[in-house]
Amino acid sequence: MAAAAAMLTGCLKSTDSSSKFSPVAPGLDIYSCAGNQTQVALLPANSAIRLGMLLAEAEKQGKTEELESLAVDGVRVMVALFGADTRITKLDDGYRIVYANSGGATNDAFRRSGAVTVRTNGAGQLIDTESAKRWIVTVDDVLQVNPSAREPLNLAGGTTSIYYAGGSYRIEVNGCVGYFVREIQSDWDCVFDWTPADARLIYSECRDKESTLAGEGSGATFYSLNSMNLPTHMSHRISEGRYLSSGYIAGGTERARLTSVGDYDTSRYPSPEVSVVWSYEAGRISYVVNYNGNTVSSN
Repeated sequence: MAAAAAMLTGCLKSTDSSSKFSPVAPGLDIYSCAGNQTQVALLPANSAIRLGMLLAEAEKQGKTEELESLAVDGVRVMVALFGADTRITKLDDGYRIVYANSGGATNDAFRRSGAVTVRTNGAGQLIDTESAKRWIVTVDDVLQVNPSAREPLNLAGGTTSIYYAGGSYRIEVNGCVGYFVREIQSDWDCVFDWTPADARLIYSECRDKESTLAGEGSGATFYSLNSMNLPTHMSHRISEGRYLSSGYIAGGTERARLTSVGDYDTSRYPSPEVSVVWSYEAGRISYVVNYNGNTVSSN
């Protein structure tokens, strides 16, 4: 589904069992940390986009007062987008989405506990937004990500805005605060442009469709790659990202970089930057990793 695609980066892991990836293993560490930070920072936007799809489908069907029972091909849209245990409450100026160890049944990478509030600023549909009239998303108190995990991640602050910019949606995140342990907190900003298959975001028109994503995030992460247990600063850029309906990236380039020499071990990470180039052919995703003069392909 296109909405979820915007919230997922690649699936590479530095623990790949193949020894051929050993020369680029430090780079995959960098890539995983920066990519995970971006995914989490975009979770409030994920919630808003899913809400936008629900509202657009309701408007299409003429059932704007029947969000919970709204269905497409016999499947409840709200359950597909948010999970059976998530509740949405209409407010005077927006909506409150409350997760209970829940997440969307369709292409949602994370379960969540907690709430987010979406202020619509008079724009009933996301396509009605503009730079001066954005949807604003905030976390209410703390949103736990994967709450059943031994070490759940806590999303505790920051502001997300999203608006229609003519063909694509501009997502801006300012001061995303997240942590596994309070001593190592992120302070992450990012700007991304997301282009769905259907600009109106109608669920039945977007599901099973590709989308594109491009942009960059940077700042302190909720990871520490140093002996001082201080946040490591990074950046993460996606160029011409092509995302399948499953949510996986299948085209474009991702670049991740360590941006502050003083907060990582230079002997462990001899180069601060890694790039991953994605491609998709004959139904198969492949990638090429470039790190510290080494190039390794998944093929």
